[in-house]
Amino acid sequence: MTKLTINENNTIMECYKHSEQLHNHAPNTKAAYTKACFSFQSFMEEQGIVPSVKNIDFSIAQAWKRSLYNLSFADLTIKQKIASLKALNEYLINLGILKANVLKKIDIKVVNTKNHHSRALSLTELYQVYKIAIQLESNGKNVLMSTLIAIYTGVRNEALGKFKVNSLTANRRLEFLHGNSETNTKNKDISLPLPPSLLNKLHDHIELNGLQPEDPLLYGLRGNKLGNKQFNTITKNLCIALGWMTVRDLNQNESSLKDNEIIDGRKVYAKTDKYFTPHGFRYTIATLFSEMGMNNDSIKYLLGHSEFDKGNLKSYIHSDRKYLKEISCGQLLIETVLETAFMLEHSNKIQLDIEYIENDLPRVFDIIKRDVSSIEQFKAYLISFAFSQAQHKHTPSLSQQPVYFNHPGQQLDAVDPIMQMQYGHQYAPQQGMLNFMSHQQSYTGPKTFYNTYDSNIPSFNPHF
Repeated sequence: MTKLTINENNTIMECYKHSEQLHNHAPNTKAAYTKACFSFQSFMEEQGIVPSVKNIDFSIAQAWKRSLYNLSFADLTIKQKIASLKALNEYLINLGILKANVLKKIDIKVVNTKNHHSRALSLTELYQVYKIAIQLESNGKNVLMSTLIAIYTGVRNEALGKFKVNSLTANRRLEFLHGNSETNTKNKDISLPLPPSLLNKLHDHIELNGLQPEDPLLYGLRGNKLGNKQFNTITKNLCIALGWMTVRDLNQNESSLKDNEIIDGRKVYAKTDKYFTPHGFRYTIATLFSEMGMNNDSIKYLLGHSEFDKGNLKSYIHSDRKYLKEISCGQLLIETVLETAFMLEHSNKIQLDIEYIENDLPRVFDIIKRDVSSIEQFKAYLISFAFSQAQHKHTPSLSQQPVYFNHPGQQLDAVDPIMQMQYGHQYAPQQGMLNFMSHQQSYTGPKTFYNTYDSNIPSFNPHF
């Protein structure tokens, strides 16, 4: 048995540190316990009460809970802090230091929670994630394939590591079937469409790495099979690279952390307002598709919600609409925006105004549903729109060549390794932006790019 080194006169933090000697909590769990215990101890000190465990009583615990409300902590956060103190008191009771757990009477009913594990990203933010994933991949970090699948499908974190090479089917889907094994709410049979460029990238990935049908499809940062929760680490790396999470060394003498900080090893990670978790990809694709006007049933199918549970869907999106077989068109539309924006920025230093374009996605989505071949026209006009905005912004004189234009006949640079990775074997720089110059039109004011579409496109059901 462990020799007792604490008694009822020890402080709350001293007792907690003693309990950690006997537990193997994960870093984030330790951080949560530390924050809760330090908060309670600090509150007692502020009230002029010696923060020894013998001085914990019901009235102090109630006052501490009220103070957390006054500090605008969320209901769920307060509930977790109280649970941490309850667990510490139970530990002290088992050691014979305390006789009763007064915090058992302290509880909180969580109300008005959105059940969100993360936030939804805007299309502009999604492009930033897309772009940084390509950059990290070019720097040798194995993040791109899993990130792209998460972007376009919102598949659960737990499912990413289950895909094998033979999960890519002849009908251009990504499938995982449990067979005779039991399924549950987080372990379901998966059959998801994938957008065409991502399919090409995955086939290039398989060929480049010599993968066999039974090999894992996705791999983690260290080159091993993408295991359970390893996509958490990939997402955290994306956030750090974007500045959406900061990192500093852990000071061994510090006894408290800020509420947005977590400890992992000898590092302290601080979340900014833009931080998101892998679950954020699910919220993002659901919200973008809903705002496009996609039918609820399509979104529920993509998210894997059984029996079209409207209650579940409400936690992912904020509005409802339209009808099945739309997922592929929605994926294709988002993929086209992201890839075209990257090509423009990387090859021609032009920033595509994604926020402006996002407002028009419902109209474009409706057009593409009726005629999927119009996606090429949409891509051409994205490029025209970007060049026109750049030209308008810089207003060069007639004698000047616009700074963002290639001279007619100018040869683009030799094959760029990042662009070759992005577009696979299909990328040929000399056939890049120059092919779209014939579509260039002068920017004439605030009209939107979709005005160039023929609104009388005949009905057409896309098949991929």
